[in-house]
Amino acid sequence: EFFKFHKQMRTEAAKLARAIRDSADKEAKRKEKDAVAAERARLAALKANDMDAYSKLLEETKNERLKFLMDKTEKHFSQVSTSLLQERNKDGSVSSSGGTASYYAS
Repeated sequence: EFFKFHKQMRTEAAKLARAIRDSADKEAKRKEKDAVAAERARLAALKANDMDAYSKLLEETKNERLKFLMDKTEKHFSQVSTSLLQERNKDGSVSSSGGTASYYAS
């Protein structure tokens, strides 16, 4: 009776441990699948040159390096755009609407 009881308790504990492990594995697989889907969506937006959608998808991600690179890229494009507008205005050629134009706004 004693051995039977403890054997049953061990079996129940093993079943519970297996169920918890399976649940954790499913959750990890789901998170990985969601991350891959988000990455594919970002790449698809980037390939389609849809910078608004790409920026929105990038904000949802937790990849700080990508956010940093996009911010720096936007800053540099803005500086180049401002410099080009100043040169155009200096040369007297095409007049612009003024202000800083964003590369991604086009």
